[in-house]
Amino acid sequence: MKIRGLDSNHDFEFGSGLGNFCTGQAAIAENVETRLLFFQNDFFAAMLLGVDWFNLLGTFNPAAEQGILLQVRNVIAQSFGVTSINSVDVEMDNATRQLTVAYHANSIYTQFSGIVQPS
Repeated sequence: MKIRGLDSNHDFEFGSGLGNFCTGQAAIAENVETRLLFFQNDFFAAMLLGVDWFNLLGTFNPAAEQGILLQVRNVIAQSFGVTSINSVDVEMDNATRQLTVAYHANSIYTQFSGIVQPS
C-alpha cells in the first residue's frame, strides 16, 4: 500500500516527489487516520465513507458516545491492513466542546496507535 503523506493540518504533502508518499505501516496508520477524519455524507464520490460526525456530535450524550465508539471501531476494522483493534477511547470535554478519539490496533506489520480530533 502506498498513500500520500499528510502534514500536521491533515493536508496532503507536496514538493518532495516520491518522498511525500508513505508505505508499509506508515501508510496503514495514515489511511486509518484519514478515514476517521472523513465526515459521512460529505464527499460526493463516497457518501458512506467515514464517521457520521454531524449527527453524533450534534447531540452528544452517553448514547452518542456509544455510537461514536461503534462507528470508529467499524471504520478502523474496515481499513486496509488492520487485523484487530485493541482499544478505542472517546473523551469529550464539554467546556471546550472538543472530542478526542484515541485508538490502538494491530496491522499486518505491527501495532499502531493514533489520536484524532474531528473538528
